[in-house]
Amino acid sequence: MKITIFIFALIISIQPCIAQLKTTPVCPSFAVDVLEGTVNEKLFTYSSIAEVENKFPCFTSTTPETNGSTCGGVFYKDKDIYFFTERDYIEVGPNFKGTLSLPLMGAFVAACLNGWVIQG
Repeated sequence: MKITIFIFALIISIQPCIAQLKTTPVCPSFAVDVLEGTVNEKLFTYSSIAEVENKFPCFTSTTPETNGSTCGGVFYKDKDIYFFTERDYIEVGPNFKGTLSLPLMGAFVAACLNGWVIQG
């Protein structure tokens, strides 16, 4: 009886050790160069979905490219940056978590325009 209880306890204690650990991909930080139109000096606006996914594997969603009916691309909603590879542009949102070559986010509009006045 003691051997049966021991074997049962042994099986129960070993069960969690057999479980497979899931890894989450780690992304490098995003560095957007506004003037050059690049991200981390290696991804351009015309980069493919595979290139973006290989460079930054922690994407939240992806949409395949079609013949123009959808905006295919790779999206990082938690970092607030979106690569629209089908239309060849990169969108950076106001909650972007990374660095910009020019501090445009949150800058006062008049400071960005350097004294230019827009009338509308």
